[in-house]
Amino acid sequence: MSTSSSARTSAFASLALAAMLLSGSAAARAASPLVDVAIIESGKTNIASEVLIVEKGASPAHRIGSLRSVAIMTLRNGATLEFIDSGDGHIDVAERTAQLLPFVSHEMLLLWNATPLEIFRTLNPEAPAPQALVADHYRRTAGNANGEPRDLAMPASATFAFDAGALEPYVCDPLGIADNWSEDWKAAFAGITTYSAASYLHHFAAYTFYPGAKVYYGTGTNRQTYLGACNGTEDAIVTMSVDRWVVTDVTPNPYPQPPTITWGWGTVDVLELSNGEKYTYYSGHPAGRYRGRVEGPGGMPVSHMGVAAAWTPSFPLGFGGP
Repeated sequence: MSTSSSARTSAFASLALAAMLLSGSAAARAASPLVDVAIIESGKTNIASEVLIVEKGASPAHRIGSLRSVAIMTLRNGATLEFIDSGDGHIDVAERTAQLLPFVSHEMLLLWNATPLEIFRTLNPEAPAPQALVADHYRRTAGNANGEPRDLAMPASATFAFDAGALEPYVCDPLGIADNWSEDWKAAFAGITTYSAASYLHHFAAYTFYPGAKVYYGTGTNRQTYLGACNGTEDAIVTMSVDRWVVTDVTPNPYPQPPTITWGWGTVDVLELSNGEKYTYYSGHPAGRYRGRVEGPGGMPVSHMGVAAAWTPSFPLGFGGP
């Protein structure tokens, strides 16, 4: 696949520009700082606060029973969306799509700040919404003058086909245009999150990546978290996992001692990406501590992989857990 760089118009960059226009002047939504990426060995210290930390190796995580899928839908363009209860009633949104298509959930989040319930209702208007999505919506909109779910237009990206000539793919391609993964990701979040960063990795077996040093060290959380990955390796499957910092065990103690609470990384979502497929995970949890993991098949190295994150830190009193 080849594309003239002078003629290409990034689908994500276009969405980000539209988001600015819909919400006011571009000056009112200054571009997010495009922070650096730190690729490190496990356990390295003294990392700058706001960088995308990519740690070599795939740290293990617990499979937490309370983390569950609320709904899954396949769109007309072939993309798959999953709505996930991250453990305490907060609903996150995961999407997997092919190389030649933009992320539909991103379009709705960037343009309208749609809640997961609004995304579900727009893309599947005939289906009854799960109660978990309804409860999450009213939690998010509590205090608003009108917290009722909006009737949003069907996003154009939900009906795009592979042969849509006007649509420039948001690619994960190692043959000459791999950097588009990084540049398109950064452009997508200009003025949307406080920070964004992306990297394209080569010849690796596994990496774990963190949106900011505070998440890495456990000294803070984010109130907006986007994690992304793409597989640019032919004839290889890459496993992408998303973990959240949660309570992994509660051990009773003799009275009057309180129980011992153990925290750790619990897996929220895990799936396999074929060549060219892209994945994004969004959480609006006000005190979210999330990370991503990418692994080659059977621990074997793969040639090319993109990872990315965009995040907005929590308010000062907004994080829980050690």
